[in-house]
Amino acid sequence: AVSISLNIYITTTKIIMVDLFGGAMEASIPSSWRDVSQIRQVPDNQEVYQDCTEETGAVLVVEILEYQHSVTNDVAPNFFWMDLADSNGVPMDQRHNNLESSEVINLLDDEEDVKKQRRHEILPKFSIPSSLLRKNNATSSINNLHNVCCLTTGIQNVVQGKEGHETAAAAQCIHIEMCILRLTVVETDLLITLSVPTTTATTSRSSNNEQEATTKNMDIDEGGNGNTTTFGGTIGDKQYSNVFQQILKSFQIKDWSLFG
Repeated sequence: AVSISLNIYITTTKIIMVDLFGGAMEASIPSSWRDVSQIRQVPDNQEVYQDCTEETGAVLVVEILEYQHSVTNDVAPNFFWMDLADSNGVPMDQRHNNLESSEVINLLDDEEDVKKQRRHEILPKFSIPSSLLRKNNATSSINNLHNVCCLTTGIQNVVQGKEGHETAAAAQCIHIEMCILRLTVVETDLLITLSVPTTTATTSRSSNNEQEATTKNMDIDEGGNGNTTTFGGTIGDKQYSNVFQQILKSFQIKDWSLFG
């Protein structure tokens, strides 16, 4: 597998705003990423963009799922990580190994300024309409706890094929960043997942860390004018790639009627 540093790639790539789900949502992505639905069929509950012009293999998936009432917020990052690992064919004994970090953040106003700041750092354009909150009585302190953002990052060693004979050395090493918006007001779990193949996986943990580092400090041209901007690779004390940060910073839901 080809491994290219996204640092080099992103510095020469402009960022554009794209409509998602017919304009009901929007987010900024690199201009070289293409709508996969123009190439193959994509489920109605997904928007998929892939880097089709460069060799990074980056894939962005925005997915609308029914809210999982049986999954509490504290275990949601692990639940959706494991679900993705199952879809990717990651061997059962490796699914927990490379989950790097996770956190849960309230999406509604909180009395603590530090928590408000944290939410605005991550999703500055995202907000839940007050009409929906009133309709669902989500302004109560109890219901506030259920409208949250879960973030998780890590590595998945995706086995090529599912015959069960392949070794870890033959797997593809994928760096994954995932944002889970748990929206009880519309009975929805909304997943934003960025996957970037880095190299052929090895059994060396240090090798995984070195490859993961290539996605951490990506420069992007936020204004589309050829001038790049570095976002620093962190949101608070957690590490996320700059392109993932830009996707989240620009993400917003414009038409909540999409959820019925």
